[in-house]
Amino acid sequence: KIIGVRRFNPVTSTELEHRFLEAAERLFFSGRQLGSNPEVQIPNTVSNHLTAGLLKYFKTTGRYTSGINLFEKLRTRDVEVSSLLASLLVEGDEEVQAVRLLHDSLQDVPMDYALLDCQAAFCVSKGENDLALECAKRGVTAAPSEFSTWARLSEVYVALEQWDLALLT
Repeated sequence: KIIGVRRFNPVTSTELEHRFLEAAERLFFSGRQLGSNPEVQIPNTVSNHLTAGLLKYFKTTGRYTSGINLFEKLRTRDVEVSSLLASLLVEGDEEVQAVRLLHDSLQDVPMDYALLDCQAAFCVSKGENDLALECAKRGVTAAPSEFSTWARLSEVYVALEQWDLALLT
């Protein structure tokens, strides 16, 4: 029986945060070795337990700027990191910058399912469900074995009130 829950932040100072982020940067591209959530078929650079933990940390603490800086550095080595950067930019109220980043990144890698999923999620949040549908369909085409792409497509169909397609997806 749980009597109470308390949030615990192990990173209590900016010096500790810098050390934490340096370690995360060093280990980032080995993150796929840690595995991923059960919904992810094959852990990759942007879908693994390390990236999930980092995103959770940035969203919980509200330290979006630190996360944005980290992912911008990592993005210079691999454009796939753009999906993580874009999601933090949206969370951190930098939506214009996030849209530019998504556009530029999709020019480089047009069938990156994580970028397409992020774009579809953004379109749904803005009520642009028709645009989201095209992004979600491209995401499913790019990664048909990933649960998240199908889940996003179903979410878009529900937003469009196309119940039969949402159920069949």
